[in-house]
Amino acid sequence: MDAVWLILGIVLVAGVALGTRRCWRLYRYPGSREDAFGPAHEAERQELDQHRDAVRSLRSTARQELRAARDRVAEVDQAYARQIRELEQAWQQEHEDVGRGEHGGSLGAVSLYKHVLVFKERDMPLKDLSSVEMKRDESHYYLYLIWPKGYKDYESFAFAEYTEQQVLDLEAAITNAVISEKETCADRAASIRTIEAKLAAARADTGPRQAARQHLVL
Repeated sequence: MDAVWLILGIVLVAGVALGTRRCWRLYRYPGSREDAFGPAHEAERQELDQHRDAVRSLRSTARQELRAARDRVAEVDQAYARQIRELEQAWQQEHEDVGRGEHGGSLGAVSLYKHVLVFKERDMPLKDLSSVEMKRDESHYYLYLIWPKGYKDYESFAFAEYTEQQVLDLEAAITNAVISEKETCADRAASIRTIEAKLAAARADTGPRQAARQHLVL
């Protein structure tokens, strides 16, 4: 009895497989049964298969090329955004407040820092200072700070509290700090101009992005 059921199962599976194959051929080679199964049309069926294979190959190649083109566009866009971001960050860094900087010494009400001179509790940028001069009379040394347009401030140092060498050392330190700060500011200004030029050029240079998009052909 088991053998009978086994044979029936095999026949059933074979029938389903044969029916499926016939339906597939009718779908693959539409028209009459002769078109799908007839020996006289075997050459046409083979030619149709070749054309279909060629079309599948072309479509596969087109999909690969489109995928590669999209990847290229994404890569170019990312590089463009990264370049702009890095230049903007560099520009921002050049404009950051440098603060007072390292302390370079104090005498009386005058405190020297890398970027500013604290004079009578006021922060005065060294880049704005024109020059510094020391003078004296019978009882005091005087340190004059000369600003643009001839404006002056001064601090006095009594002989009883300070030596001439102390005041001279402060004068020299301030003079050197002013020279250094002006050079630093000039370098920073030049760097900012360079960055701004690069940023403008980078924003205007859309050629690589446009070229990448030209390959987005469906």
